[in-house]
This record gives sequence, structure tokens and C-alpha cells, in this order.
Amino acid sequence: MRNKWKRLGIWLLGWLVSPQTVFAGVTAIIGFAWAKLADLSAPAIYLIALGALIAGLGLAHVALSLYDRLRSRLSDGTSSHPDPCGDPEVRRNQIQDHAKHLNWELEHFDDWWPAIENRSFDGKLPGGAMRTTHAEAMHMLLFVFAKFFSAVRTYEVQCPRQARPRKRLMKRVREVYDALGLNGGGDTDEILNSMQLHDIGERCTKDWGKAEARPFTKAELEAAVKIDPELAESLAPVRRLLLAAGPNTEARSRLRKTEGAAKGVKEKLT
Repeated sequence: MRNKWKRLGIWLLGWLVSPQTVFAGVTAIIGFAWAKLADLSAPAIYLIALGALIAGLGLAHVALSLYDRLRSRLSDGTSSHPDPCGDPEVRRNQIQDHAKHLNWELEHFDDWWPAIENRSFDGKLPGGAMRTTHAEAMHMLLFVFAKFFSAVRTYEVQCPRQARPRKRLMKRVREVYDALGLNGGGDTDEILNSMQLHDIGERCTKDWGKAEARPFTKAELEAAVKIDPELAESLAPVRRLLLAAGPNTEARSRLRKTEGAAKGVKEKLT
């Protein structure tokens, strides 16, 4: 019950300070002042003030309706500069979905390791019936990194005005960047700095810079790597990290930190 009255109070406060009410109040004051200066009778003054108030509400409503209609037309593509963000909520959900996949594959990196370690591997992974090769295993892991950072970079660049939800989500994403790029050292470690991850994100995105922008599919990424040496080069730091991540190595610890950070990203925003 308390929450109900609280919501009602907030609604009334919002209505009282709405643009329509403010504009109507100004017109009522102007009408009242004019009638007073004209030395009209008290009933006439109040009627003029009331009429000005009603007229102000009507004019404000029409003006705001026209404004909303114009914004709607612009967002539908009639503007020469359409918003490249698209639906920001869809983009945030996409980031969290890809974080979930990244977290899952890194959580099971021990299962992938025999195929990553052995460049001649062609068989079943331990603990399951899945059959793969070294090239297929490597491509799968490159793909989960690529699509996550593609979704992140697209949202980061193309949705700059999503203040509050953006801030919460990007704070979690920053932990993934930090896990991959901070506190490096030793011969068994490989660091991926933020510029490298930004490059991966941009190069692994179809229709980059447009509202239709999306991460490459697994097949699209595989085909693009074969014909684009710059894309292959941008993925090389991830490849080196995976190859270096043997048991009890600093690179493996880095992947575990990345796994934990990706788990934080996939969790529902509150």
C-alpha cells in the first residue's frame, strides 16, 4: 500500500512539473495579468485566467504531439543521419548472451586443451563424444572471443547516449578487458590490451557503423579470416594466448580470470 501511494505521489509530482502544466500556468498568469490591467470585473478576470489555462494546456499538448511525431518519423529512417545504435536493449542482451558463451567455453577450457595443444589433433575431446580437430577447436574459441568483443565494441561506439544501463554494463565489461590486459609477466603469459580488443571487435563486425551492425557468424568469420590477412593478424594475440595456456601457466590463470569476468557480464543487470 505504501508503494502504491508513493507511485501516485511521484506521478502527481511529475504531472505538476510537466511541460504542459508549466506552459499552461504561464498562459494563465499572462491572461490574469492582462485582465487585471484592463480593470475587468473579478468574474471576468477568473474566466479569462481559466480560459488561458485551458488554451495553454491544449497548445502545449498539440506542440508536444507534433514533436513526438517528428521524432518518430526521423527514427523510422526519414532522417539523413539515422541513429546507428538501433535498439540499445537488444544490443545489451546480445553482449550478455555472448558473454555467457565465452564464459562457458573458458570454463571448459581443460576439455579443449588437448586439441589446442596438439596441432595434429583429430579425434574426440576428453569427457565427451565431441569430435574435433586442432583447427576447428582453435576457430571455435577465436569465434567466442570475436563475437563478444564485436558486440561490446558496437555498443560502446554506436550507443553513447544510453547513460545509466550503459554505465552498469560497461563497468562489468571493463573487468573482462582488465582480466586480459593487466598484471602481465613471465614467459608463460600473453596480454591482450584494449586497443587489440577494439580492433578485433571492429574487424569482426558485419556492417560496422550501421544500425544493422552485428558480429560475424562462425561461418562468416572463418571465411573472412581466409581472405583478409589483417583480420587474421588482429586475432593473432588471442591465438597466442590460447596456445600458451597450458596447465599451471600464467596464461591459463589469465583465462580463468577472463572466465570469471565474463560470468559477471552475463548476469542480469539490476
